[in-house]
Amino acid sequence: MLSIWLQRGMVHLDLSATCIDARKAHKSLSARLNKSDVADAEGLAQLARTGWFAPVHIRSEEADRLRSLVSARERMIRMRKDLEGHVRGVLKTLGIRMTGIDQGRLCQAFGGGWRN
Repeated sequence: MLSIWLQRGMVHLDLSATCIDARKAHKSLSARLNKSDVADAEGLAQLARTGWFAPVHIRSEEADRLRSLVSARERMIRMRKDLEGHVRGVLKTLGIRMTGIDQGRLCQAFGGGWRN
């Protein structure tokens, strides 16, 4: 999970860094007999020496910021809709029927029983 952050930090320090596809690296490392951290490090070094790896594109920081804002907005909209549905359900038990939802505002229509 921190590989993107680490790669950006190394590039910021003018060091060469390449992120590789973890699935393909795992497949090539799983073919080895010895399964240890030392053997995995040796296998990754062998992949780097031979160039037998698939580099992965790292998005820009600006793209990540924009993606974070969009996903946060989607989450907030989903939470608002869930809350509106919950309030609607609770008020229905009190005889209050909500007729419509308009941009986050609940409109009320009183049913037969309880009045304000």
